[in-house]
Amino acid sequence: MTPYPFTTAEMKAMAGVIQMVCVEENQAMIDQRKQGYLSSEKSCNELVDCWKSTYVNANKNCGEEYKNLLKCLTKHERKSLKCRELRNLLDECYVKKVMLKHSK
Repeated sequence: MTPYPFTTAEMKAMAGVIQMVCVEENQAMIDQRKQGYLSSEKSCNELVDCWKSTYVNANKNCGEEYKNLLKCLTKHERKSLKCRELRNLLDECYVKKVMLKHSK
């Protein structure tokens, strides 16, 4: 299985973007768990691969927004609501600079 290469703060920072981008991969995991199965290695690897590519795109296209959110989440580890505005900025940047560019 592909190792999970993200810290907790990184995972929290990417949560909104991941929900937009990795829909199919997340749904496959959810469906397997609803059926009472542990997630297959294939679906786990697909999800991690989606996370990795999303992470690369976020850093490449929205590096400043990502870094600011990550700093906030690291500083306020247990109070991530304090970082909501920064999360929204990252989500907006990702939609504008990555998702819309790929949809053209």
